[in-house]
Amino acid sequence: MSTPGFAPKLPLSIDPFAGPYTSIKIINDVVKQNLKMLVLTAPGERVMIPSYGVGLRNYLFEPNTKLVKDDIESKILEQINLFMPFLTNVKIKFDDMIDTDNAVSIQIFYFVNQIGQEDFISLVLTPKLT
Repeated sequence: MSTPGFAPKLPLSIDPFAGPYTSIKIINDVVKQNLKMLVLTAPGERVMIPSYGVGLRNYLFEPNTKLVKDDIESKILEQINLFMPFLTNVKIKFDDMIDTDNAVSIQIFYFVNQIGQEDFISLVLTPKLT
């Protein structure tokens, strides 16, 4: 029998050995998943918590300017302070190699107070053209 995890791994997948869904068993991975969801969720998208989320996809076709990057950074910091206050020393880095107005590439560096570790996530968003 396998040990239970901290949270279901997204996207959901069936785990025939440990329970109905595959779970995350490492705290750092839970934090990464939760931070990714916070940044990608649009405000108003989460049921019962309309203020939750940064809505990074909403910036895909905005101009690639310092003003827009500052707006993204301030929204990320505001949301982390509100919904993930256990993260400190948050630093946001934009990848300027993507020189287009229809893509966003960022790295978010942070320190998890409870476990005393630094970590980061990288996100690259481009529009899906079908």
